[in-house]
Amino acid sequence: MARRGPKSVGSGSYQGLSYPVTPYLGAAAFSVSYSAQDRNRKNMAVNEWSFSVQQELAKNTSLTVSYLGSEGAHLWTNTIVNGVNPATDTRPYSGFSNITYDTTNGVSNFNALEPGLHCDLHSGLVFVANYQWFTRSTTER
Repeated sequence: MARRGPKSVGSGSYQGLSYPVTPYLGAAAFSVSYSAQDRNRKNMAVNEWSFSVQQELAKNTSLTVSYLGSEGAHLWTNTIVNGVNPATDTRPYSGFSNITYDTTNGVSNFNALEPGLHCDLHSGLVFVANYQWFTRSTTER
C-alpha cells in the first residue's frame, strides 16, 4: 500500500473549506467593543460544608444519608450594557458592538441531600445505589 504525504491547502477549495479565509470575515463592518471591570472589586469567597450519618440496616447492608452545602459570595458577573433590543433590532449606542461590565456582585447557593445504600453480597459482589436531591441558585445582588 502506497503511503501518501499530508495534503496542503492551496488556492483550491475542499468541501466545507476555503482558503485563505472565509471571505465574509474580511468584509466585516468595523465595530468597537469595550469591556470594563469594577474598581472596587472584592475577592471571591466560597464556603462548603457536609454532614453524614451511616446506619447498618442488616448484616452487610448499610444506609448513608448525607447533606452537602456550599455558598459563594463576590463571584464575577458579566453584564452586557449595549445589547441588541429584540423589539427594534438595534443597539442603544449604535457605533459600538457589545459593551460589557464585570463586577463581583454574584452569589451562589447549593444544598443537596444524598441517600445511599451499600450491600455486600455473598458472592463477593457489591451493590451500591445513591441518589441526590439538590437545589442551586446563582444570582446577582
